Amino acid sequence: MSKPQPDPGSLPPLLIDAKQVAELLGVSERTVRRMKDAGELPRPKKIRSRILWRYADIRKFAERP
Repeated sequence: MSKPQPDPGSLPPLLIDAKQVAELLGVSERTVRRMKDAGELPRPKKIRSRILWRYADIRKFAERP
């Protein structure tokens, strides 16, 4: 018997952009860019010309005291 596969639409994304980070943190995209430049956010990944963060890293960052 095979394991049931989760619906891909129900899983969180692996990588998110500045707009999605802003939504998760409740700030503007500009604030996300400022926080990135100041080193206040987890280090993003650069994929071609896109700056992306690991969803798990941002969730952990958002849950810190």
